[in-house]
Amino acid sequence: MATLHEQALAIAIASIPPDDGPVFPFALASTAGVLQHTTIVTSNSHKAMATGRRMVLEARADEYAIVVDTYIRVEGERFDALFIEYGDRDMARVIAQRYRRAPGVELVGEPLDVERRPSAVVPLDPFELSWGGVTPDMYNKTENRAVHVVNHELQSAEHIARTARFLSARARVFRTALPPTCKQTAFIDDRGQTVARAELTSALGTDLDIIYMSERA
Repeated sequence: MATLHEQALAIAIASIPPDDGPVFPFALASTAGVLQHTTIVTSNSHKAMATGRRMVLEARADEYAIVVDTYIRVEGERFDALFIEYGDRDMARVIAQRYRRAPGVELVGEPLDVERRPSAVVPLDPFELSWGGVTPDMYNKTENRAVHVVNHELQSAEHIARTARFLSARARVFRTALPPTCKQTAFIDDRGQTVARAELTSALGTDLDIIYMSERA
């Protein structure tokens, strides 16, 4: 029996217009043995892949395949190509199958490995990814303190919530790489703004200390 990505490739090949025009992107999602085939309608191939991943997650699929018709360059030569992302609850893989219209459809070579990535059937936790080394805006070795300098608009509840999410996430990622017991401080340029400081302090909780530049002017 054909695997899900083999089924997706067969459907895509059969859908290639013989003369011109792309294959409409689509997603196959298998949930408890039930296969769902959904056409993806977006303005470009990048958005199509991202939209397909959201659809797969919402379908609570056990495994999936997303197909997008785009192009790839190999050794300077451009090819039409079907990009297929497929995966299960453990991982996902993206491959590219080149093709040409000759007339009809002719596959070119074997599928090319493009990337391995987190599976779309599991909600992505960015903190599980490897971000490599980190560099705070400033670091005081004597005080063992890292400083993050922020110049954001902070005059509405929406802007404060966004900045709090940004700083909390930044502090959490940096905590994995900074020296033990390192303190973190947000140095916020609030000059010319009326900032609801209590709201920002409440939203950040104990993640960081806050210093406002207007207090140091």
